[in-house]
Amino acid sequence: MRMKKLFAIVMMLAVVMTAFALQVTYTNSSGADVFVEGRWVEAGDTVIFDHYVYDDALTYTSVAGDPIVLASTSVATTAAATTTVTVDQLADVTVLIDVGSTNIGELTLYFNDADNTALTLDASWTYDANTKWFDRLIIVNTATTTAYDVLITRRF
Repeated sequence: MRMKKLFAIVMMLAVVMTAFALQVTYTNSSGADVFVEGRWVEAGDTVIFDHYVYDDALTYTSVAGDPIVLASTSVATTAAATTTVTVDQLADVTVLIDVGSTNIGELTLYFNDADNTALTLDASWTYDANTKWFDRLIIVNTATTTAYDVLITRRF
């Protein structure tokens, strides 16, 4: 019974560890068998690595991985407006809002819902967070002419 539980735990850990891995696919296009990073790759075979590989014998085919930029937008408006920026992946992120020098105090930031407590952005703003705590940013500008940029990137 203990062995079954241990095996189940190890299998769950393996699944979790591989679920977030980068998968980069290459094809051996050299016409000969090659040895690449400890792996024997026969001519014409396709191989998957969990990182980018630089070898003259391999031709890059595809990549499946998590994006670095989760959300990005630039806003330039001549009227008061509300902008919603959403994220749909769970990750540690850095939120950057570049207010610029002409929009100081004219932007209000809400997390998830406009009924929550607001932050008035008096300068460009950077914040490290995890997206388990928010799925959208709501930015309300009160000025008639406003320009700002929003960037949400994955932290490593």
